[in-house]
Amino acid sequence: MLRNSAVYSYFLLYIGLSGETFSAFILPLSYCCYFIFLRHDS
Repeated sequence: MLRNSAVYSYFLLYIGLSGETFSAFILPLSYCCYFIFLRHDS
C-alpha cells in the first residue's frame, strides 16, 4: 500500500510539472481515482 501510494504521488507530481493547463484538468480526476483506489485497497 505505502509503496503504491508513493508511486502514485510521484505520478501526480510528474503530471503537475507537465503543464498547468493539463494538470488543472487531470488532477481532480486523478484524486478521484486515487480515493477509489484507496477504498479498493483497504
